Amino acid sequence: MASITKQLSAASLADLKTVYGDPPAPALIDHFLFTEPARGFARLTAARGVPTFLYVFDYVAEADRGRRKGAGHASELAYLFGNLPASATPADRATAQLIGDYWTNFAKAGNPNAPGLPPWPRYDTADRLLLIGNDAVAGKAHYAGPRLDAVERAYAAMPR
Repeated sequence: MASITKQLSAASLADLKTVYGDPPAPALIDHFLFTEPARGFARLTAARGVPTFLYVFDYVAEADRGRRKGAGHASELAYLFGNLPASATPADRATAQLIGDYWTNFAKAGNPNAPGLPPWPRYDTADRLLLIGNDAVAGKAHYAGPRLDAVERAYAAMPR
């Protein structure tokens, strides 16, 4: 966290503390390093008319739900490649199947959607994405909007 915050101006840090708390919530690191850069890239490609699909993977294996609050960066890879532990539950395996289906569809047709899958909205100015969570898989608009907007402002204010 310190490696990020020491690069920020006092105004940017105050802005971030407004939406993340003081001290800033652990989500700030994930949002600063991964979520906002992905959102920024999605904005660039969608603005050029390129079909763009963004997702947030926040599914935690059923066996880990008492120990983890949320999914870590790249935790979807075990699901995508079907590399789940023997302790994986039917719900864990269903999530792996779902992700595999989406990615296979995208590789084949440039669109992850197909009959039988929850609709994955194209990214647009409403910041639409697919949220893959413990309780549901659904399209969502403005995911973490105020927080990501503050991160975006902090990036813009950083010296180049």
